[in-house]
Amino acid sequence: FGYQNSDKSKTLNSQTGQGCNRWGWFETPTLAELQAGISGPLYVGAGGNDISKATDVGIWVATANAAGKVTVSYQLSTGYAVTEVHVDLACLPIDKCAPGQYTFGKSGLADVASFSTTPLTYPTCSGSNKPALIVHAAVDKLTTGTCKAPIV
Repeated sequence: FGYQNSDKSKTLNSQTGQGCNRWGWFETPTLAELQAGISGPLYVGAGGNDISKATDVGIWVATANAAGKVTVSYQLSTGYAVTEVHVDLACLPIDKCAPGQYTFGKSGLADVASFSTTPLTYPTCSGSNKPALIVHAAVDKLTTGTCKAPIV
């Protein structure tokens, strides 16, 4: 999951929506913040939202253009690659925390080192509800060794 910092990143398990009893984070950026660009590390293995247990596998960057279209980009560190990406950009409260139910999803990526989403519309939320952004990826650790031939 993408993480910005301890002040900006809220835990998914603080939400009551379907599948939200899990580790991971969401951000609540304003359109102005996204137009300036926000970013952070991409973590895997942060069970219980404990980043001391996590592996930092790269960075994510979210930016918006003047028309309010938001693009999220992933850049993986050497030795890691992304196979799926999921981004949710919707109004609070979050009602779905399972990555396969997010606003944007792309699977079947062939171990790519970087990826950018198609532009997503920054939501207009009612009342005091804020937009929420969730950044998620399925990541492979690349190896340089070869596998032994199967025993037949």
